[in-house]
Amino acid sequence: MQLDGDGVQISTGSDSSGGTSYLNPGSGSSFPNCANSGCCWNLEEPKSHLSPLSAGWNLRGTPYPQTAAWSSVTVTRGAETKNNGAIGDGWIKEPFYRWTGTRYDSLSSGGTFQPLARYWMRVLVEGCAIVFPQP
Repeated sequence: MQLDGDGVQISTGSDSSGGTSYLNPGSGSSFPNCANSGCCWNLEEPKSHLSPLSAGWNLRGTPYPQTAAWSSVTVTRGAETKNNGAIGDGWIKEPFYRWTGTRYDSLSSGGTFQPLARYWMRVLVEGCAIVFPQP
């Protein structure tokens, strides 16, 4: 993949002359039978980061270089999405813990996840995921 003045080019390998051929979005190039093959790529930037959780202790945190308020973070389980309800319904247990290098700091439901920091979270049920919104 490479960037040019028109956006992203995706290499499809060598063409018949030995050069590299590219798919240029917006130029009419496309994957053969894209709609039927399941090989299409969505190159849009994601609006959030979903991280699956297992029952027990999980080490998770925002992947972004900005803080994330707990109120903006959601927890999903199946088709349900919750914020503080995930704590109240027994999906996860607070507080969360972050190692600072000398001690553990705790984060409760009114707090803020620090940029790129990881927190130990206690998950009480299977099938959950935590979703950090893109800043």
